[in-house]
Amino acid sequence: ITPPSLHAWLMSAPPYSFPSSGDVQCACVIGCGASGLAAARALAVKGIKVTIIERRQKPGGTWVYDSSPGPLPRVPCADLSAVPDSSLGRCSNAMYRDLCTNLPATLMAFRELPFLDDRVFPLRKDVEGYLDRYADKYILHDPHIEVLWNTTVLSVVPQQPGSSSSSLGWLVTTDRHHSPTGTYDAVVVCNGHFDTPFIPDLLGLKKFAASHPGVVSHSKNFRVPEIYSNKRVLVVGGSYSGSDIARACSSCPGAYVSMSVRGSIPEEKVPGVQYYNEIQSIQDDHIRFEKDQKMPIPDHIIFATGYLYSFPFLEGLHPPVVSDGQRVHELAFQCVYAPRPTLGFIGLPFFSVPFPLVETQSRFLAHCWRPEHDPVPSSEDIRRELAFQAEGGRDVHKMGTLQWPYQDSLTRWFSSDPQADKSEQWRIELREDTPRLRKIHL
Repeated sequence: ITPPSLHAWLMSAPPYSFPSSGDVQCACVIGCGASGLAAARALAVKGIKVTIIERRQKPGGTWVYDSSPGPLPRVPCADLSAVPDSSLGRCSNAMYRDLCTNLPATLMAFRELPFLDDRVFPLRKDVEGYLDRYADKYILHDPHIEVLWNTTVLSVVPQQPGSSSSSLGWLVTTDRHHSPTGTYDAVVVCNGHFDTPFIPDLLGLKKFAASHPGVVSHSKNFRVPEIYSNKRVLVVGGSYSGSDIARACSSCPGAYVSMSVRGSIPEEKVPGVQYYNEIQSIQDDHIRFEKDQKMPIPDHIIFATGYLYSFPFLEGLHPPVVSDGQRVHELAFQCVYAPRPTLGFIGLPFFSVPFPLVETQSRFLAHCWRPEHDPVPSSEDIRRELAFQAEGGRDVHKMGTLQWPYQDSLTRWFSSDPQADKSEQWRIELREDTPRLRKIHL
């Protein structure tokens, strides 16, 4: 039953629609990481000519290791207004040398290509090699696909900004000296969401960071643990990256490592790490936590507190897709810009098994832009999805166990046998069993 307020919104919303079959002949894919590879593959299979634009010189996206930690972020950085325009999308990679995945290889792989390594949990270099192999097999030699390396996208704008028509195309401007602007029927944004660090605006943090330069950093800047030997380190944030960084630092000689976590302190702790509750304030000589906990100022404070969504090349888009960076607006199906459905976003959800998810999103977009037999979502379908996703903050992109019904909801549009293509039960069970496997193998 549709609530009256939602029903009224549906009736008043614009008539969004996908392009007619055959209207999308060429598409631009921004980024050549896992999402960009999956998008290019799905579009090329449909016979769409694809241009991938990648700012680095190789595929792999965030999995390509860069030993430079890059510039320290502005502190605090709780929304995009705190981020200098010059730094958006231009930082080094969010990847550290010894990262080990938190997902088993059999679960993490694309459906078309298994991992070759026997490791249950691949290392960073294994994933980078895997994506190189995927690109070599499906992307780099495909006549439908062109890749522009070492190229940065500066702007993406509709050819006729005042129109909501899906068939008018997009102008994509890059920093290339020759032919900097290209025209495409559709654009897929696959630049990831690990570029702009999020650092909460804690009481006293701004003043402390200004008077103690170099003490505060973000997990994006973390590369190797050895520099934290004989240092006191506080890691803020208890999710995967925070726990990994605390574990790595605690293995260094003489390092004293603490973690500050939101909510309850976990029963299963990183060995050798002291746990604290959430930070209340930071003073010149101590940090105060909830439940009356206190500690002296450490040598390093590393915020493993996630990232903001930022798309500096879409700043001219109306209505905008980001405001404060906590979430992406105007999306239907988590991947379609509803006001102009020839703009897609792949890989925005988090707390998911990313490679199969972006593969499903890509096949869904490819179907909607070049359907063969099955119907595409109607204007009412798009408006309903947009309305349901309009509420909520950052958690609107949080998946967890929702990733399986979400993927199934996309699959039913493009699969000739949706029941057979439903999320396999073994995937669901293996994801649930992953914490136990990590204890055994890591």
